[in-house]
Order: sequence, then structure tokens, then C-alpha cells
Amino acid sequence: LEGTNGAVGLVATGQGASMLLIAPFGGVIADRLSKRHLLLGGQTTIGLVFLTLGILILTDAINIVWLTLGMFTMGVAFSFLGPARQAYVAELVPKKSLGNAVALSQLAGTFARVLGPMLAGILIGVSFISSGGTYLFMAALFVIVLATLYQLPPARPKRDVSQTSVLTDLRAGIQHVRQRPRLRILVIGFIFIVMLGFPFQNILPGLTENEFGRDSTDIALLLTVSAVAGIV
Repeated sequence: LEGTNGAVGLVATGQGASMLLIAPFGGVIADRLSKRHLLLGGQTTIGLVFLTLGILILTDAINIVWLTLGMFTMGVAFSFLGPARQAYVAELVPKKSLGNAVALSQLAGTFARVLGPMLAGILIGVSFISSGGTYLFMAALFVIVLATLYQLPPARPKRDVSQTSVLTDLRAGIQHVRQRPRLRILVIGFIFIVMLGFPFQNILPGLTENEFGRDSTDIALLLTVSAVAGIV
């Protein structure tokens, strides 16, 4: 749309800003509401964002502002999805199987990181599908996602939180981390990985197209290689 790395960074900031502001409350809300309902709501939101962006692209109404707003909305959804999904896994399986369940969940996500870019690159490269059709295809996939989630058992709030406020629970969570050195190291390490490591994906479009003069489908290839390394 713009041909600049700054535009890519702006769109990425839309998702990052919403997650930075809202994610700390995601776990607190997951304790208060049904995790299954949070997952259904979050996945529905992301599917609708993909559908909207696809329509905007096909009608030639897309611009950086709409794309940034879409990423911001997805960031809000991810802020609730992440804590709710991980906590829900702990409810679905016995404690002795929790490690295996987490590993399987992460492996499924990594496989999706392999198949997703590959499929996106193929679809974008087909002239009558291109970017708009690819977004619509992704939106259609969420019908399967929601149908799967509906098959899962209901999840009740973890505990009675009617006597405490959201901010009180948030402070309790922060205090919990501060009192446990190993957990504190994990949290700080993850923050630095996200800040210093993940942004390389924002540079790939400009590097591939502007510096190497390659097609956008090559970005999918690079992301696929990265995901394969994750599985290995």
C-alpha cells in the first residue's frame, strides 16, 4: 500500500499497542468469565477482522488506517485469547497430563506457522484470488475453528471473584511474579524476546521487496522456513 517499512511498522504497532495496554487484564478476566466463551468471542472477532479486510481489499477501499485498526482489534482479541486458552487447557486435562497438553498445543501452533505462510503464499500468487481472496479464505477457516470450540465442554470461572476488583486481582498477579525469582526471569525474558526478536518479521516485507526485488510470495517462504526451524 505504501512501499515503506514505516507503514509496516505502524500496522504492527496497532496490534502491539493494544496487547500492551490490555493483555495484563486478560488473565484477570479469564478468571472471572467462562474461558470457552472468551475463546469463542475472541476467535469470532479475529474472523470478522479478516472478513472485513478481505472485503476492503476487493473493493479497493483498503488503506493503512483500516489495516492498523484491524490489527489493533486483533491485538485486543489476542489479549484475552492467550490467557484464556492456556488456562482452559489446564481445566481440560488432569494435572499429570498438563505438560503433555501444553506441548501438544504449542506443537499445533507451530505446525500452523508452517502451513499458514505456505498456503497464503500460494493463494496470493493465484491471480484471481490474490490478497483479498486470501483474507476471505482465512475468515472462512474460522467457521471450522468456532465449530470445534463448540464441541468443547463449558468452563466455569476459576473462583468466586465477586469480593475483589479487577485491579486488586491484577496487583495480586504482579506480586505473585515478584515473589518468585524463576517466574520473574521467565516473564522478563519473554518481554525482551518479543521486543527484540519478533520485530524481524516486520522487516521482511521491505527487505524482500525493496532490497531484493522479490515477489511478496517469497515472504511466505521465509516465514515457512522460520516455522520449520521451530518444529525442529
